[in-house]
Amino acid sequence: TVEDAKTDVKTLVEGGIPRAKIVLGMPFYGRDVETREAMAYRDLVASFSPAREADRVGQVFFNGPATIRRKVEFAKDSGLGGVMVWELGQDVPGETSLLRSVQEAVFPASTEA
Repeated sequence: TVEDAKTDVKTLVEGGIPRAKIVLGMPFYGRDVETREAMAYRDLVASFSPAREADRVGQVFFNGPATIRRKVEFAKDSGLGGVMVWELGQDVPGETSLLRSVQEAVFPASTEA
């Protein structure tokens, strides 16, 4: 969650790690809380068509486009070194693309009509 990311960054900063050296990792997959099995974001979209604001389908938790955007905005606003994703091949094209959400957060003016 965004809240977990903020807590983790706070812990690192309080431990002496400079903000500019922290890179926030973001998953392009979901994980079933019962079986611990992972599911690629592209498979979640194909199977469930979750809303942009969704971060859960059934027992599978993931970072949807809205959460990815908020995490990138948090990283920017906090002066972090950046973000990274695992794994780009698990994304989807189009409006529900997680990479597109990263782009929208980094370059908001370039995505406005």
